[in-house]
Amino acid sequence: MLVHTGTDVLDERSRRLLARAGPVVAAAVEVQRRLVDAEQRTRTDLVDELVHAERITADLRARLAAVGFARRGTIAVYVVTTRDRPVPGVPAVAESVAGSVAESAATSAAVLVAAHRGAQCVIAQVTDPARFAAQLRDALAPAGPVVGWALAPGGLADVARAHEVAHRAAAALHAIGTVPASADPSTLGLAGMLAAGTDPAVVAALIEHQVGPLLSYDRRHRTELTRTARTVLESGNLRAAAAQLHLHVNTVRQRCDRIAALLGPDWSGPGHAGDRLLALRLWAVRGALEEAG
Repeated sequence: MLVHTGTDVLDERSRRLLARAGPVVAAAVEVQRRLVDAEQRTRTDLVDELVHAERITADLRARLAAVGFARRGTIAVYVVTTRDRPVPGVPAVAESVAGSVAESAATSAAVLVAAHRGAQCVIAQVTDPARFAAQLRDALAPAGPVVGWALAPGGLADVARAHEVAHRAAAALHAIGTVPASADPSTLGLAGMLAAGTDPAVVAALIEHQVGPLLSYDRRHRTELTRTARTVLESGNLRAAAAQLHLHVNTVRQRCDRIAALLGPDWSGPGHAGDRLLALRLWAVRGALEEAG
């Protein structure tokens, strides 16, 4: 290899060597780039097939085995996303985290990562899926992501269903509003019930019973009484709610008077606040899940 580190002018022989080496190096770099691109396309195709597969064919299983997936083992699907921008570095981080989890458990691990439905989809075969989710979240924390995840209890054959649940869990986390965060439906409480597929009719009836008049009023008048009610109940007092809503406290007080006219004067009292707040949170999560598809 010819390396020039000084300031002296190269002689004719060195210049000829450098001229010949340039195209060779460029060709080698291009070959490496194509190999990396081909490997990523292979992994992207595998992710796409898995999240749409109705059954795992022998061919698909063989291709998964070639990238490290064993026939038996715990499979989980993770959806990594932010509200408004891609999350950088997910493939490298996921590989690193999987290696760390596997090393601590003295086992092997396999990971596939690809962009899917506007998010990064990670399919991992690891011994501790919850730990993997937490470490993935922490490693990507500067980007402010949420990591919704779900187990595939039937292994590879359940990846499609797990991906849908993970996608809905991520949407629920966005609706709740805490970032960075990671959760599966079992740790999301009632929001997790929605993410996992609770009967929409039951949820709709609960929301309508508790806060239906607010929703109707907001639709007719293009107001934000529903959001105001949720913020007041969550914050516990008008001043804190006003700060969160970026409004004057008198404006929030006027909105609360309107809310009381619609729901009753004791709408925020001890006998109703819990149920109303539950309904308002379900309303927010339901909206996020509907947007997520």
